[in-house]
Amino acid sequence: MKDKFILIGLTICILLAVGVHANTVGTGQGILGLQILNCYSNNDCNDGNHLTLDICNNPGTYESICEFIPDTTPPEAIIKYNQTKKDFDVVGIDDRKGNVMVTCKNSLLSMFSAKKQRTCLLSDESGNTLRIDMKYSSLRDSQTISIINLQYNGNDTAVRDNLFAVADGQRLISQELNVRGKFNIVANYNKETNKTGIILFENGNYTRYTKNGLVLVQLNTDKGDLGYGRWMSLLFPQDKTFK
Repeated sequence: MKDKFILIGLTICILLAVGVHANTVGTGQGILGLQILNCYSNNDCNDGNHLTLDICNNPGTYESICEFIPDTTPPEAIIKYNQTKKDFDVVGIDDRKGNVMVTCKNSLLSMFSAKKQRTCLLSDESGNTLRIDMKYSSLRDSQTISIINLQYNGNDTAVRDNLFAVADGQRLISQELNVRGKFNIVANYNKETNKTGIILFENGNYTRYTKNGLVLVQLNTDKGDLGYGRWMSLLFPQDKTFK
C-alpha cells in the first residue's frame, strides 16, 4: 500500500512538471480532469506554414491556445534600375518571406507620345495582390516612370506625385527619385572613377555622400506610401547633414 501511494505521488509530480493541471469538474463529483498547456510563446505554435501568422493566446496558462491567422497582407514592391536591361526592375517582397510573382505589361497612352502605361501585378502565395499603374517613357538612354495608382487587394490607393528618372550615358549613370513633399534623391555614378555621388533632400536638410561603386536608388511601396528604402539611410552619416 505504501508503494502504491509513492507511485501515485510520483505520477502527480511528473504531470505537474510537464504542465498538466488537475482540477475538479462539477461540484462534489470528484472527477479528475487533465489539461495540457498548449504554448508558452508564439514559437510553440509554429506549424511550419509561412502562409499563416502563428499566435499563442494566453501564453503559459492553462487557457493557452494556438491560433493560426491566414495571410491577408498584400506584397510590396521595390523598383530600381537594371543596368544590363537598361530598364526598371520590379521586385516583390512579402512579410511572410514567401514567393511573390511579378508580371508587367506595357500599353500605349497615345499614338503621338513616347509615354506608355506600365501595369505590374504582384501576387503572393496566399493570393494577395498589389497592382501598380505607372506612366513609363523610354528615349535613347533615358527611362522615366511615375506611379499613378496603387491597388492593394482590389482597393485603390492615391499616391503622392512622384518621378523616377535614369539617364545611362557613356560616362555617367544619373538617377533622380522625387516624391513631392517628402524627399528628393540625386545619384550620379561616374563609370571612370567607379564612384557614386549622392544628394538627399529630406525634411529641409541636404545630405551628401560619396560611395565606391554603383549605388542603385530604389523606390519602395509601403502600405500606399512611397519611400527610398531603409537601407539607403545607412549611407548618410549624421555629420554629413547640413541645412
